[in-house]
Amino acid sequence: MPLHIAIVGCGAVAQRLYRQPIQRLEKRGVIRVVALVDPVVEHADALRRYFPRARHRVQLDPAALDGVALTLILSPAHLHCSHTLDALQAGSHVLCEKP
Repeated sequence: MPLHIAIVGCGAVAQRLYRQPIQRLEKRGVIRVVALVDPVVEHADALRRYFPRARHRVQLDPAALDGVALTLILSPAHLHCSHTLDALQAGSHVLCEKP
């Protein structure tokens, strides 16, 4: 069963640095992107083309992380602390880009 992950922050870092490796892992059945969290709908839509099963949320809340084993925090740096704490409180493991 693939590891369910959420991507918080769907902008340039997610699109340029993380999309292709995540796509490869999803294709191999290792992970499945289940949530994309970004207030900018266009950013989430750009990633949703590659991860069509993922649901989009405008903001991070516990419902967005239901069943998520790993949350990638790729949002702007000033949001890292609050996003990381929210994900940890939801019971998800966290990888924070440049904490």
